[in-house]
Amino acid sequence: MGNLINLGLLDFGGFPAGSAIYCDCDSLPIKNYINDEIFIPISGSGGSLEVGRFGNALRMGMQDKFSYVGGLSTSSQMTFSFWLNSTNYAPVYDQSDPEVFYYVKMPVFSKSSWSVSSATQSYVLDWTNSSFLVYEKCYEDNTNSIIVDLYENGTYDLYRYESERYEIGKNHHFYVAYDGVNGFVNIYIDGIMSELSVTAPGAVAAPYQISSSGNPLIINDIAPGVVSSVVGSSSLLDDLFICNTSFDSEGLIQRIINRGMRDTFSSDVSLRKNKQTLFLPYKEISTNYITSISGNSSEVYLGSSYGDIYKGSSTSWSSRRNFTNQNEIDNLNLIKYDSSNNSSYSTEDGDGIKIDGYGIELE
Repeated sequence: MGNLINLGLLDFGGFPAGSAIYCDCDSLPIKNYINDEIFIPISGSGGSLEVGRFGNALRMGMQDKFSYVGGLSTSSQMTFSFWLNSTNYAPVYDQSDPEVFYYVKMPVFSKSSWSVSSATQSYVLDWTNSSFLVYEKCYEDNTNSIIVDLYENGTYDLYRYESERYEIGKNHHFYVAYDGVNGFVNIYIDGIMSELSVTAPGAVAAPYQISSSGNPLIINDIAPGVVSSVVGSSSLLDDLFICNTSFDSEGLIQRIINRGMRDTFSSDVSLRKNKQTLFLPYKEISTNYITSISGNSSEVYLGSSYGDIYKGSSTSWSSRRNFTNQNEIDNLNLIKYDSSNNSSYSTEDGDGIKIDGYGIELE
C-alpha cells in the first residue's frame, strides 16, 4: 500500500464502456453515474433514500434487490469501494438440533449464479457462472465482518477473504483492492488495512483472474449458507464504486473517504488537487483544545476546551473523526500563514488536539 496514483487516471471519463460503475445513491432509481444506466428493482419496494455519508444514501429493505442493466466486465484486477451503515442479527439455531447454530449473512452485491439445494436447504453457488460476492457476516457481539468471495477463471476455485469485525450502526467505508497479477487482495475498513482470514485452494493467495460471469451485478441478492441464515440486508449503502482496475493507494483511499468518489474521480482536476481546510480563530490557537466533533454530511461543529463551538462546511469532517485516535491525527496537516516554524499540534491525556498554528487541514 502507499503507491502513488497518477491523477490523470482518476477520471470517470477514462473508463472504457462496461468497465466501471459509480452509484452516488442521491436519487431513485439508482443509476451508474458514469453512463446513466439504471439499476432495476427486481423485488421488494425499490428501496428509499436517507441522509448518508455524502448527500443521500440507499436504504435497502430486506426484500429489495437491484439489478444493473449495463454490463460490468471483470479482469485480473478489481476495485470495490462503498460506504455501509449496517445492521446485525443474532445467530439462527437449527430447529432439529438447538445446539447447532449458523451466523447470519447479509448480501451487499454480487455477480453470481445460484440455486437452492433441496437436500440441504442451502444456497448453492454455480462456480462456473459466478465472478464475485461481497456480503456481511453477523456475530453475536453486535459486530459484523465483510466477506469477499472470488471465483477463479478457468478453474472456478473459490477464494474467500473475511475482514476483521467492525461496529454496526455507524457509517464505515470499505475498500477492496484485488490484484491477480501481483497476487494479493487487501481490504481496508475506514482507511485501515484489515487483517484477513483467507481461504484459498492452494498456496497462492489470490486468483490470477476472476471468472467473467455473464450474470448482471445485483445489489442485495445472495450470500452462501443455509437458507434460514441468509437474510436480505436493510443496511444503508452509499458511494458505491466498482471497476476492473486495481487502485491500491493509501492516499487515494483517504481522498475517497474524505471527499467522496465523485470529487476524487472528477474530470475537474482542480477538485482532485485541492485540500479542504477548517480554520480556527487566531486568538485561541495556542491554547485551545478540540474536545468534541459532530455533524452531518454537509456541516460540522467543533467543541473546544474554552466552551466555544466552531462551525465548518466541509465533508472532510464528520462525526466519524476521532482526534484522540493516532491514526486520525496522522492525517492532519497544519496551515501556517507566516514564516515561523513553530506551528505544531500535540495531544495531552486524550483530551483532544492542542493547536499551535493557524488552522488544520485534512487531505
